[in-house]
Amino acid sequence: MKDYIYLQSFTYTYECHVVRHLLDNENIIYYIKNETLIDLIPLSSFALGGIKLYIHKSHLTFYRQIGESMDTKYVKYRSKEWWKRRKEAFDFLNY
Repeated sequence: MKDYIYLQSFTYTYECHVVRHLLDNENIIYYIKNETLIDLIPLSSFALGGIKLYIHKSHLTFYRQIGESMDTKYVKYRSKEWWKRRKEAFDFLNY
């Protein structure tokens, strides 16, 4: 897990499946945490902080291209924390 970077959190599994489909189409290595537990007990999403998406460092540039198109098509509103975390991940890549 040390080579993976946390990028995004989802409240519901259907949100996660949209992103998973896009990542699978581009052969991007990712890891999704808490998905099975939240499928079994949906209200645990709030207690656990949601379904967490981690992406491997080597595939962060590919995610940037997908993320920009995804933001305009699928996601309209994001929290300030999400934008900050995304900027930190991309800054890490350019470091």
